[in-house]
Amino acid sequence: ITPADATEPITYTWAVEVGQVGNLSYVTHTGGVSDTLVFTWSVSGMRVITVTAENCGGTVSDTHTITIVTVGPAGWYIYLPFIVRETGGLGTGHSASPVHATATTITETLIYYQYDFADRLLGVTKTVTITVNGVPQVTTEVVRFTYDGLDRPVTRQAGGDTERYLYAGDRVIEERDGADGILATYVEDLVMERGGSRFFYQTDGLGSVRALADETGDVVERVNYEPFGRPIFAEGMSSSSLGNPYLFRGLRYDAESGLYVYDGRRYEPGTGRYLQRGERSLGNPYTFVGNNPLGGVVR
Repeated sequence: ITPADATEPITYTWAVEVGQVGNLSYVTHTGGVSDTLVFTWSVSGMRVITVTAENCGGTVSDTHTITIVTVGPAGWYIYLPFIVRETGGLGTGHSASPVHATATTITETLIYYQYDFADRLLGVTKTVTITVNGVPQVTTEVVRFTYDGLDRPVTRQAGGDTERYLYAGDRVIEERDGADGILATYVEDLVMERGGSRFFYQTDGLGSVRALADETGDVVERVNYEPFGRPIFAEGMSSSSLGNPYLFRGLRYDAESGLYVYDGRRYEPGTGRYLQRGERSLGNPYTFVGNNPLGGVVR
């Protein structure tokens, strides 16, 4: 993309290899810090990802496996293991060697998804263990949702705060707080009004938001993505500093649950899978864009 301010040019280049059945198998991303991701797929519900990052004071490589299992009462699903992150300047969010002398490790150990009779996601409970210099601390984060008669999310509760959504068709045009105060509006295309300011979306060829510019044309926030859409914000932040929810391929993202919303379903970019079966999907009904996020069609 070409950002609004010409003084900070940046180029996003992808080299992509797709397997015989259309699965994404190899991605090289250059632009700032270079990284290479190799995907290995299996029929046992596992996906192995090897990440190699360069130009970060050396080269680091990390391989992790995501296994999806079903346990507990009907309607509850657990993804094990999740991701182990180590802070300390690697910049990619993946654990790697060497281990820093003073390490803070965040291990998202269990994520519970709760559904209603209509397969709508009602809540996400995340148990997080934070280990600082060998001392573990466990916290629990809960996000809850309610829906209208058209299966659209209309409220979201997290950390004691409530957000309400107003729609024009399937499109959110306004966010309100629990006291009915306006938080943000999206009435104009490619424009977000929040906190008395207007921000303009800068998108790439896939429709993913890469930057937001203010009314003077200066870029005030940038965002990058892993191939399946997990957002990467500046300084290791887990969400947009401006409160922007529209990210990968223009889909709405919920930072607390780590899920995208599309066509009544939730998409988890860490596993590259929808959490609910798709009526119009071919083959695997949980697959996102045919395992080819850089060229497949969202459906």
